Amino acid sequence: IMLPAKRRKLNDEDVSNMDLNQLESIRSKMYSVLSEDEIRPLEVVDAVVARVRDTKMTSKAVKYISESLCLKSLDHLRRVKKIQLNEKESELRIAIATHEEWSCLPEQARHKIEFEFNLELITDKVPKFEPKTKIQSAEWSAVWPLAPRALPPTTPPVESIEDTDLNTMINIMRQASTLAKQAEQQGDICVGCVIVDAEWRVVGSGHDMRNSQHALRHAAIVAIDEVAKQQRENLTQD
Repeated sequence: IMLPAKRRKLNDEDVSNMDLNQLESIRSKMYSVLSEDEIRPLEVVDAVVARVRDTKMTSKAVKYISESLCLKSLDHLRRVKKIQLNEKESELRIAIATHEEWSCLPEQARHKIEFEFNLELITDKVPKFEPKTKIQSAEWSAVWPLAPRALPPTTPPVESIEDTDLNTMINIMRQASTLAKQAEQQGDICVGCVIVDAEWRVVGSGHDMRNSQHALRHAAIVAIDEVAKQQRENLTQD
């Protein structure tokens, strides 16, 4: 369940007569509908990586790769990774590009990376995508360090839903259920839809009309049409 970005303050009239036990019972049956990006498992891709032979050349090599060549395929990664070989020895590796992006570089640029900066080119596996959640970030960074970026807003956990918001959701679902019953009584498919804005106001609603009107008149389409009609009217008035 995705909460609107803003919450309006609800008064006592907005809240149904459900007690806390009923609310908790409903909350226990709810689950977050996550986007594909949020549930995506770790995927790795073979990348061209360089072992640093001379650590003094590291910053120059990274600057050339990132700024002069503008290689973007691995921008979600930190360019440099430190690998501990044993208790006393470690080595630095630079993530350069995916093999596809590397193959598009001019031969002169590839030669400069390898020989002018004294790097040993190898293939290594790195995360293919940028993480969208903290869980993904923690897991994927174990493969290769990730660039420090603010994670985008994600679907909030069910536990974070306030009682007033939950009451509002229940009332809106009741409206959708009523619409679904109306559709069934008219001989249509028993589906209803209610669309709300960021302040929980109903801006569109409808029920299935595929049998009574047109094969494309799904409940969601009917509700979206109502929103569009209202927006056109508002533009005309303005």
